Amino acid sequence: AFRDGERCARTLAFALDKAKYPSRLHFRVLQALGKGGGAKDTSCVHHFMNEYLPRFCQKHSNEETAARVCEREVMLRLKAWTIPLEEGMGPAHQRGLLNEMLDFQVTDAMCMTTDSHMDFHHDWDELTIADWYATDNEFAVLTTYPVRMEDGQEEKSLGNHVDLCGYELERGIPRGKTGSVLATRQGDKPYFTMNWAAGFSFHRCHADRNVPVDKHLTWIFTGEEVSRAVRLWTHGYDLYLPSGITVYHNYTAAKQEFWRYQGLSQFLTGHFSRQRISALLQLGNGESPDLGLYGLGSQRSLEQWVKWSQVDLGTARWSKFLRVGSMKCSKLKRVPVKDVQRLNASIMQGGLPLRPAGTIKPVDLQL
Repeated sequence: AFRDGERCARTLAFALDKAKYPSRLHFRVLQALGKGGGAKDTSCVHHFMNEYLPRFCQKHSNEETAARVCEREVMLRLKAWTIPLEEGMGPAHQRGLLNEMLDFQVTDAMCMTTDSHMDFHHDWDELTIADWYATDNEFAVLTTYPVRMEDGQEEKSLGNHVDLCGYELERGIPRGKTGSVLATRQGDKPYFTMNWAAGFSFHRCHADRNVPVDKHLTWIFTGEEVSRAVRLWTHGYDLYLPSGITVYHNYTAAKQEFWRYQGLSQFLTGHFSRQRISALLQLGNGESPDLGLYGLGSQRSLEQWVKWSQVDLGTARWSKFLRVGSMKCSKLKRVPVKDVQRLNASIMQGGLPLRPAGTIKPVDLQL
């Protein structure tokens, strides 16, 4: 969250209140927060604790003592940190910092990435997990752009799914096309996509450990999603479009306020971030930085991704892989990985241990 404290608190409340099994949910929140103390600098977790948590626990408890126990149990499953506004250098950067706080105890733990201004379908947790299991793929990543929050949203979205398929170039960098809402036929399962969407991503937690979000993508907006998609896919993960709609996005007041804190030096940093994406996609735009932990995987190649996805990366090098005609994600077939045994071993082994740096501060969550 960049500020956005009141909507962030409401997101936590919606997730809990509309889950089939709220006691199974754990939350991690990173909020860029100012020191002004005004409405814009409302603490997400403190607002949740004061305004939403008591009502949730009273609703699910028969007496005051049980309600207090409920509040304590929820707060034990919530971890939160803050950073100064000037260090909230864009959504990709903040997601990367939060990724470094990743902590899970079992290999079958599930993780979801979403924004700070969301709503959820009733029983969203059970529905999403069932959809994930329908892929029959330990390395499946369910991801798509959520539809907008509105009155009657559950009735309007029933029997539909979002088809997010393909990219268009924006200043030489691929950006996800607008998703289309299509009807879901009875018996339909999630199908493959070449896209990753920041608004909703659901998978085993080992995906975030093995393919950590690139925290060095600072001061950019376009580029995060194609970077994440290509890196997950080349590491052996498969991206799927959910067969239903379980998450909704509040698209009002979408100001991307973090840009206000970008000075000249930050502008240059944004240029370096675009260079990182160009290096990842092998676009040949000048000097290539060392991507280290945040580079491509070895289970599939970038050439395979372009041939499979038919994404136009905008350079002559990649145009030879493109075919004439339109691409339908529903027709995509899975590309085998190079080393199945090594991929399966990564469930247990994972990547390098990560630790946060800078001025990330834990939030006092005492009731």
